[in-house]
Amino acid sequence: VLGLARFVLTEPEDVQPTADPVTTVELVASLEAQVASNPEDLLSWQQLGTAYLRAATEIGNPSFYSRAATAFDEAAALDPGNPNTAVGVAVLALARHDFELASRTASALVSGDPFNSQGLLVLVDAEIELGRYEEAATHLQQLLDLKPALPALSRTSYLRELHGDLVGAEQVMIQALTAGSRSTFDVAVTTTLLGDLYLKKGELERADERYLEAQDLAPDLLTAGIGRARVAVAGGRFDLAADLLAGVVERFPEPGALTLLGEVQTARGLTGDADQAFATVGVIADLQRDAGAIVDLELARFMADHGDAEQALSLARAAYDTRPTVFAAQVLAWSLHQAGDSASALPYAQEAYRLGTADASLLLQAAAIAAASGDQSLAEDLRSKASGLDAWFLVLHPELDDPWK
Repeated sequence: VLGLARFVLTEPEDVQPTADPVTTVELVASLEAQVASNPEDLLSWQQLGTAYLRAATEIGNPSFYSRAATAFDEAAALDPGNPNTAVGVAVLALARHDFELASRTASALVSGDPFNSQGLLVLVDAEIELGRYEEAATHLQQLLDLKPALPALSRTSYLRELHGDLVGAEQVMIQALTAGSRSTFDVAVTTTLLGDLYLKKGELERADERYLEAQDLAPDLLTAGIGRARVAVAGGRFDLAADLLAGVVERFPEPGALTLLGEVQTARGLTGDADQAFATVGVIADLQRDAGAIVDLELARFMADHGDAEQALSLARAAYDTRPTVFAAQVLAWSLHQAGDSASALPYAQEAYRLGTADASLLLQAAAIAAASGDQSLAEDLRSKASGLDAWFLVLHPELDDPWK
């Protein structure tokens, strides 16, 4: 999903409120009033920065990134070097996809205090997003030894998922939910991630149940709404999927939801509506950039299928240079393939599945690249590995059903 965080926000425990008695919008308004009446209130500035970040994640509005930056700047001016402010700055860097900055900031925190669990959380996230999987696993184990709670367990689940262990990923995500959290929003995000695992494995009813649970906890959580739409797509219920996505983008036109809506409308034969959704993606990506976000990888993925192939390739190369993850390798491979250079794409496609990641788009695109390169055996093997995964993706991309097309 373009521009959305995968995990629960990393929030210092003495900055995060002990409960979520009001909506995020109400919390933001309350904290804004507090800092207006008392500009010297360090804790309120820190809480406000965190609330802005939560708002950006919950409703997909990138303008909150700039507001968060201002709040953390105010906090830093009041108490330079405060570790809780540094955590906020690092989380903001994650949200903006500036993973190098997040990694440097978190590394400094952990170097100064090896028991700083929030710094370790940011460091693990940044290392995963920079493709430094072994380093991430090392720091994650350090975090688990220190604090085996929901945030650490959800990241353990994701690393297992990246390495193709879906059963283990599900088990650990359930453990994360069992561990619980003081924040209902964190529980909602984690519940959505469990739903994503069920959806990936084709357990549509269980996935939809988790998404509904998440929406009960956080009604405006975009990722849960997108998850429900994908369940509908997997079941061939395009009208329902379109209605769900229309409700999501009406609240905020988030690029991932818009892309999915455009693909659903294409499947329904409504090309005009699809074109309108796709056109809006570029507008929102520009807004994200204006807010300081780095969206090269996400925009390259979109452009490779729905835009200019050469522009996609330029963005994909830039993303891969700074963020050589398996998904960056996938997007670069697909962009090369779409630009007509499948031979050059194949090594990147092979790099993309080096961890054994069980992801239909990654495997099916690699299969198409292998087929176009003349390696039918590899194409068939990859196609077999994708069988049963992410049914919604193949429904929307039936051209990948035959690896030799």
